[in-house]
Amino acid sequence: MAVTPAQKRAAVDLAAITYTDEVNTATRARDIQAALAKIPAGANGPWTLAWGPGEVAGILAYVARAADKKTYGLAFRGTLGEISAHDFVYNWALNGDTFKQVPWLYPQGADVKVSTGMNRALAYAIMLTDPTTNRHLLDYVRGLIRASGTLRLLVTGHSLGGALAQLASQWLYNRLVEVDKNEEVYITPITFAAPTTGNQQFATLFETTFPTNYALVNTLDVIPRAWADLDGLQHLYPSPGQTVAEFGAGVAALLATFKDSLALAYKPVTRPPTDTFTGWMPQHPDKFEHTLSENHTIAIYKGHVVAETGIA
Repeated sequence: MAVTPAQKRAAVDLAAITYTDEVNTATRARDIQAALAKIPAGANGPWTLAWGPGEVAGILAYVARAADKKTYGLAFRGTLGEISAHDFVYNWALNGDTFKQVPWLYPQGADVKVSTGMNRALAYAIMLTDPTTNRHLLDYVRGLIRASGTLRLLVTGHSLGGALAQLASQWLYNRLVEVDKNEEVYITPITFAAPTTGNQQFATLFETTFPTNYALVNTLDVIPRAWADLDGLQHLYPSPGQTVAEFGAGVAALLATFKDSLALAYKPVTRPPTDTFTGWMPQHPDKFEHTLSENHTIAIYKGHVVAETGIA
């Protein structure tokens, strides 16, 4: 069954709310709850905070329950939070973990590989606990299944949170369905601006496991082109001044050197086809960083979802 407009609308709000109180952690849970309560009825709202938020090494996630009391949402912020798209590219381009892949473990085999950095991010996600109950994420989700015999879970995130949502969906499916043998578990990954996480074998595994997954990409957002389309990333915007070299000669040279090898190593999920829209391009573009950052914000993705679904 295809992802519904209500699910898309709920997911983009759940993803946006992960950025609540990145610095002021003392009021984070309260403010997340307040934001969840504002999700509209057309998106199965209001939602309520059910677990978390948990945070380890910058990885943050929470679980919320929808108004129907049957649907849950797991939302990831990712390691960098609301960092600028400029810093995303700069940090990842200079991070050696991007150029290394390790075997996928859930399940292991069939030459499935993911980036070392995202594998580490998933390890942190597995460690997440509710700050009040100290209950791990997997234990909490298993408890939901024991209580009702079923689980309907949206897994979502923006940017690095979107990439982590893909990995976490596959991990949860392995643990809950393949290991625990639960037959009434329904996981729906919904991502926004997610970069590529692994090789073709991982993409195929994910597509096979989640044939109705949903990914939204702004065609003017460079982040989803990492790391399968670095050549396209460097030529996305028109002249003058719209080049990745604005990050620095070292970054531009690094991306140019590895664009072919990374394109072979990283393959995006393509089934079903990614949903796309065209974001913002200035009338007189002159700053790569400005155009890039504007097109990567969760706000521009939410604006598109609201317009497309008609759910205000």
